[in-house]
Amino acid sequence: MKEHVFKKEYIAIVDGILENKSGTIHLPIARKPGSIIEREVSTGGDDAITHYQVLKENSSSSMVQVLLETGRTHQIRVHFSHISHPILGDTLYRKCF
Repeated sequence: MKEHVFKKEYIAIVDGILENKSGTIHLPIARKPGSIIEREVSTGGDDAITHYQVLKENSSSSMVQVLLETGRTHQIRVHFSHISHPILGDTLYRKCF
């Protein structure tokens, strides 16, 4: 990935309507303190870059095409949860209200 030999592209359904229909989430990700599984956006984390494009949306969710420039653990899940649009069905990063 560092040499940009191949691309990692995904389709995800996220909660809510994204204000920007395309964009880049460039936020560092680190292991959440006290957890061996969960990650979080953290200033001390590793560089993480996620590009997205909204493909479709309805009144409560959006289908997004996601292209990873970096490959951090749980990157898509962490980035979209951080911007308040968690992936539907994600029991770790989408906290139910």
